[in-house]
Amino acid sequence: MKVRDVMSTPIITEDGDTTVDLGASILEAMGVGSLVVTEDGVPVGIVTERDMALKVLSKNRPAAEVKLKEIMSFPLITIDADASVDDAGKLMAEKRVRRLLVEEDGEIVGIVTVRDLLTHEPELVEEIYPTVKTPASPYRLAGVEDCLRRCVYTLKAESREVAVEKCKELLGKLEKDLGELTSYYEKDEELRDILTKVESLSKRMKEMGAEAIEDLKKESDALLTDLRHIIRWRKLTSTTSLGGELPFKSRRTRI
Repeated sequence: MKVRDVMSTPIITEDGDTTVDLGASILEAMGVGSLVVTEDGVPVGIVTERDMALKVLSKNRPAAEVKLKEIMSFPLITIDADASVDDAGKLMAEKRVRRLLVEEDGEIVGIVTVRDLLTHEPELVEEIYPTVKTPASPYRLAGVEDCLRRCVYTLKAESREVAVEKCKELLGKLEKDLGELTSYYEKDEELRDILTKVESLSKRMKEMGAEAIEDLKKESDALLTDLRHIIRWRKLTSTTSLGGELPFKSRRTRI
């Protein structure tokens, strides 16, 4: 199977001078997880939801004042559209990235993600996500915390009907994100416990709908408190594995 068979098109591009708050709105509206950043119309980098969470949200930077070009990862890592899915998996593992831009005749024609590959070739999971014995870094948990925080807020602030629909989506995203993390950090029992609780919340929301809201308010709020305690504690220790974006400037290139 070739990369062109599993890639997503078209890619969503945005000028590097666009602010992060607008970029985040575009991601939500388009239902995608990344933006290709351009300069004078030429792709020069990429910004993901995770970049926004780690480089802006977790550092309390004002999203309306930070530009996409300030947090983008570069240079772009590309793969030919006719390359095999196996080759794409090997490149992701080698570069430790989750997305590759797809090229054809020198032009960017699509994007392929880890999820795209694993949907069609599940056996690539061991190559792309080698397991580690250390707990997940607090910086890897920033996106999980933000998603859970939004769910808690939605349950408390929105009408019951709106809360049900939004939280079903947010809890579904949490299940997928935590599933990926636990497959990588397979020895992280605290992370696995959080996933188990999120799966329980998600199941009850789907089965009971609005009837479950009052109980879910309390349980999701308690879970968010537990998660924040875990994150704070891990920031004070040096036993975690970053396995991704560093909390300080690095010379390593990542997407």
